[in-house]
Amino acid sequence: MSDTATADHPESLAMEKVHRELQVLRNRVEDLEDLRDLGEAIAENADKSLIPWVYAKKDLDLIDPLREHDEAERLSLSSQRAGD
Repeated sequence: MSDTATADHPESLAMEKVHRELQVLRNRVEDLEDLRDLGEAIAENADKSLIPWVYAKKDLDLIDPLREHDEAERLSLSSQRAGD
């Protein structure tokens, strides 16, 4: 929509503003729902033990085998899991 078309129709400008504000509110509600879900998940899992970061990285394939430090972690994981 061109500037002249919206200037000639102030109701269009008002509707566009209402639409933008509605989108902002929808996004905010979605964020609040996500936050509520996160709080519920944290509460549900509060009594469970955490997964050590080194295991989580391995399970998610976040360890880079080309990096020396990551290779040491990978070897450490292998030996630890073999002992389980």
